Amino acid sequence: MTLEQENERMTASSEKQTKPIKVSKLDAARRQLVTAIRLYFNHGDIVSMHTLAAAASKITQNISDSSANLPDSMTNWVAQLVKPAYHKAFWNKLHETTNFLKHAETDPDTVHEFYPQQTENRLFLGVYQYQLLTDECSPEIRLFSTWYVMQHPEILDTPPEVPKRGKDLFQGDRSEFWRLLFPLLQGEVGSTSL
Repeated sequence: MTLEQENERMTASSEKQTKPIKVSKLDAARRQLVTAIRLYFNHGDIVSMHTLAAAASKITQNISDSSANLPDSMTNWVAQLVKPAYHKAFWNKLHETTNFLKHAETDPDTVHEFYPQQTENRLFLGVYQYQLLTDECSPEIRLFSTWYVMQHPEILDTPPEVPKRGKDLFQGDRSEFWRLLFPLLQGEVGSTSL
């Protein structure tokens, strides 16, 4: 069932029934990631995209941290890579934009500046952790992961021909990448993945 079909079913059933819907944490993360990815490829609102990506990556981080079978969580990466004296500063900086977008009790008149790259990176972290937890790869997640790898060969271990071919084909146009490849992946993965 596609996300649209799922939403239509929930909306239709909510109009007829007063029963609550059931959503697991991983289902919520998946829906947030898929929606953020769709916004990303269609140049949607960056604030909405960031909020969704951050919420999903926090859910996947918390679940990863609580899983004894999954030692590969963001919290563990930070513990291994960041000096202990800088852990708090690292987490504060990572969550700075997210917290600004969620809270206003102490700073209602403040204006915040952030780089769109932060949103793309948060989305990648959420997608990566979600895949580790579920082994699921919806067409949206697959497309975003591929795009991110093609766009960031300087930070990811990517064969040099991958970003070159991607840039030759799409000239950095993520909307065109989505327009051409999403329908192909939807058919390949099938509409039941969402």
